[in-house]
Order: sequence, then structure tokens, then C-alpha cells
Amino acid sequence: MSAHAFAAWCEQTGASVVIKESTWMFPMILVAHLIGLAWVGGTMFVVDLRLIGFGLQGRSAQDLWRDLRPWAWSALALTLGSGWLLFASEALRCIDNPLFRAKLAFLASALLVSVTMRRRVLLSTDAMRVRERAVGLTSLALWFGAALMGRGVGFW
Repeated sequence: MSAHAFAAWCEQTGASVVIKESTWMFPMILVAHLIGLAWVGGTMFVVDLRLIGFGLQGRSAQDLWRDLRPWAWSALALTLGSGWLLFASEALRCIDNPLFRAKLAFLASALLVSVTMRRRVLLSTDAMRVRERAVGLTSLALWFGAALMGRGVGFW
């Protein structure tokens, strides 16, 4: 199935039709999406700042991540779920948008870093500051890129 065929199918789903026909559904879903973004961004930002040596000096990055992990994954579920609904309601417009494709690439990369490299660093007992800083900076750059591209999607 081509990307355009998939996008056309998405726009024909029941949820998409309801969202497009409603005056308030898209804005309400967008608000949920923005809350999720702020929530997931905040949790990732705090841990990444700690990894690079800033913020909350009295706590380790491992302790922060252990405490924030349930919040981060809940926020990610809200963000991805609402993002899927937003996409489905205007999939054909999004699929041709290069900023949308860049956003997905940044998001996939940020998630990959979070579940592989960051996880490995946070579970490690070795104190390797260079590696922690590199992972923290990489994660920050990828999440920032996803946010920047996502913001640009609406203007394309």
C-alpha cells in the first residue's frame, strides 16, 4: 500500500470523519496533544539536563528517570494517541508535508535513543560522564528537532 493510499484510508475512518465534521473535536484533541507534548518534553528535558550535568544536582539521573518514567510513558501514550487522531483527520495534507516527515524521523530517533542508549546509560553503574553527556545532548537535540518540525507542520 502506498503512502497516499494509506493516508486516503486514514481520512475515511470513522474517527477521522467525526473529527472533520465536528467544530470542537480537532481543537480538543490538539489541546490534549499539546498537554502530552509538554508533559513528555518536561520529563525528558529534566532527565537529559541531569545527564549533561545541569539541574537537580542533589539527585542522580538514574533516580530521576526511575521516578519520572511512568509519567513519561503515560505522556507519550497521550501524545501518540492524540497525534494519531490529528494525523488521521488530515492525513493527505500531512503525508506530502516534508516537515511532518522530518518530525516523524526526529521522533522515531528520539524514541530509539530513549529506549536504547539512554536506558543503557541510566542502568550502568559506571560513571562515564562523557557518555552521559553525549546521550543527554543527543536526546535533547532529537526531542527539540521533533518539537520544532512539529510546530512547523501547521505552517506548511
